[in-house]
Amino acid sequence: MRIKKNPAGWWCTVFILCIAAVLHFYAYRAYIARVDTPWPRKTDRLPSAEDIGTETARRIGTHLSEHRRNDFVNVPGQKKSGALRIGCFGDSYTYGAEVAEGCDYPFFLEKKLRQQGNDIEVINFGIKGGGFHQAFILWDEIGRKYDLDCIVIGPVMLDWREERDLTFHPVFSRNIYYYHARYVLRDGNLQRIDVLGRTNRERFQQYYSFFPPWRYLRYDLNPPRFLECLLPPNRELRNPFYYRLSDYMEEGAVINSQLLANMAASGVKLIVTKSDIAAALDYWKIGAGKIYDLLEYSYPARFPYLTLQNHFSSMGNEVVAAVAAYYMQGNAAAEIPLLFFHGQGINVPGRIPGQAPCNLAQFVSATVYIDNVEVGCFVDIKNEFLMRRYNEISKQEYPPQRMVQQLFQSYARDFYQGSILSLLAWPAGHGKSPMLDAVYLALDFEIREGMPVHIRSRRGRRFQEVFIGSIHCFDSSLTMGMVRTKFGLKSCNGNLLEISSEKIREAFFLKDGMDVSVAIDGREVLSGKVGSNGSLHLYPVKLPLKRLRVRGDISLSVDQFADSGNVWFVGVDARNRVIKLPLAAYIKKRERYPFKTPLREPALRGLATGEKKSSLVADTSSVRVGKDAVR
Repeated sequence: MRIKKNPAGWWCTVFILCIAAVLHFYAYRAYIARVDTPWPRKTDRLPSAEDIGTETARRIGTHLSEHRRNDFVNVPGQKKSGALRIGCFGDSYTYGAEVAEGCDYPFFLEKKLRQQGNDIEVINFGIKGGGFHQAFILWDEIGRKYDLDCIVIGPVMLDWREERDLTFHPVFSRNIYYYHARYVLRDGNLQRIDVLGRTNRERFQQYYSFFPPWRYLRYDLNPPRFLECLLPPNRELRNPFYYRLSDYMEEGAVINSQLLANMAASGVKLIVTKSDIAAALDYWKIGAGKIYDLLEYSYPARFPYLTLQNHFSSMGNEVVAAVAAYYMQGNAAAEIPLLFFHGQGINVPGRIPGQAPCNLAQFVSATVYIDNVEVGCFVDIKNEFLMRRYNEISKQEYPPQRMVQQLFQSYARDFYQGSILSLLAWPAGHGKSPMLDAVYLALDFEIREGMPVHIRSRRGRRFQEVFIGSIHCFDSSLTMGMVRTKFGLKSCNGNLLEISSEKIREAFFLKDGMDVSVAIDGREVLSGKVGSNGSLHLYPVKLPLKRLRVRGDISLSVDQFADSGNVWFVGVDARNRVIKLPLAAYIKKRERYPFKTPLREPALRGLATGEKKSSLVADTSSVRVGKDAVR
C-alpha cells in the first residue's frame, strides 16, 4: 500500500524551520550578545557555596559572599543559654544594601531591643535580590539550625514581586548569580523546581537556550527565548505556555500562604512586616492573626530615608527597626522622631541681586548637606548610569561599605560633567517637600525667573497651547529652580513622568492617546500622550530625570541633627569655589505609628525560656515542601 505524500504539509514544515533558523541567526544571536556579558562569567563557582553548601547555593542562586558582621555565616548555630534569638528574613532591604556596616535594620533592631535590658541576638538572613521562595529555602535548609525563637519577615519581602517568585531568573538583572529554584502548585500541594546546571556557564546556557527545557517552558512566567528575542526594548510578555491559566496573583497568594504556614508550624513565633513603600497588594493576608502576626505601617518614603537605588538609608533602617521594636514589645503604637521639611530654607547673606547665574556644568562636585553633614546627591531615576557604575565598581570586589562609598563619590563627581546646565523641580504630591522630593528635569539650557511653562497638544493639523505655570529660581546665582503650577506630580516610574491633568483635559478637550508635550519658554522638554487614567504620561526629550537621594556609606541618625535647621546644595567648581544654596528648612518632631493589627502575644515574653509551643495553629495538611522536588 502506497502512502500518499502531502506536499503542502512538507512545505509548511520546511517554512517553519526556515523561519526558526532566521530567528536564531539574527534575533536570538543579537539578544544573547546583549545579555551574555563578561562580568557574570568571572567565576564558575557560586560565591555562596562555601558558606551554605553547594546544593542550597544552587537553589537560592543569589550572591551571598558580601557578609556583614551580623550575617548568619558569622554567627554560631548554638545560642547562649537564656538568650533570645531573632532571625530577620528578607531581600536587599533586610540585608542592608547601599548602607555601611552596622547600618542595616537587623543591627538597629538588636540595638533597640537590648536598650530595654533584654539579652537578644538578631541575625541577618537577608538575600540581595531575593524573593520569598528563596527566603523560605534559606530558612528551611539553613535557618532551622540556628535555634530561632522568632522570625521576622520583611519589611518589603511580601510586597507583590512576581518577577522574583514566579520565575527562575528575575527580569531586573541579567546577573548569572540570580538563577534560583521556585515552588509551583501540583494538585494543591507545593513542589520545588530546581534550576538546571551545576556551573554558572551551564546555568546560563540552559536558561537562555533558544528552545528551553520543559521546566522553564512550563513553570517560568518569563517568555521562552525564541519569543523574548523578538520583543522590542522595555516590552514585556507573559509566557503563553505557563502551566496555569488562572491569575498568577492568585497562584502567588496560595504558594506564599502555604510557605508561611509551614514556617509557623515549626513552633517559632512568626511576624510579617509590611510597609507601603511599594504598591503592595493584600492578597497574601491569608492566615494573618492565626498563623502569624502582621505588622503594617506607613514608611516615610522620602528624603532622607532612601538611598541611591531607593533602598532604606541608615536613617530609614533606624525607623524600620524602631517600629518593629515597639511592636514586638506589645505596644499599640510607635512614636519615632523624624525630620520634616518645608519651604526653601533661610536666606543666605551676601547674595548680589541680578548677578549672572552659574550653570551646573561648571561644577566638578555637587552634593547636598543637612546642616554641616554631607548626606546625598542627585541621581538618575532610570538608574542606567548608576547600574553601569555599580557594575564597574563591583568588578573590583570592594567590601560593602567601600563599594557604596565609591558609588556615591563617582556620582557626586560625574553628574554635572556634561550638557546639564539647569535643574528644574516638578513639585511632588501632598506631604512631600517641594524641593527635596520633587522630580528634577535636567535641561541643556539656562533657566531664568518667570520663564513660562506651556502644555501643547496636536490633533492632526490642529495645534493648541495653554499656560500652566512659570519658573521660580531658587537663587539668582545658580540655575536651579521649580515649576510653579497647580498640576502636581502624580507618580514617576523610571523616565515616565505622570502628571494629574483633569482640568487640562477639560480645557483642551483632550482624548486618550493624544500627543502632548511640555515646553519651557518655547523649548520642548517633555513629550508623551494622554493616558487612559486621566493623566499625562510624559518622557524627557533629551536628558534623564533626576531625584535627590541619600548616600549610604556613612552612618546617619536623626539624633545627630538639631531640632531645626537647613538643607543645602553645595557645589564646587574647577577653581575650588563653593556655592551654597538653601533647598529647604527642617524641624524634628515625633511621629505616631498606630498598629492596625495588635500583637497577640509580645514576642519578647516567655520565649527566652526555650518554650516554642506558641498559640500558632497552622493547617499544613496540604503542604509538602521540599519533598519530591524536581532537580
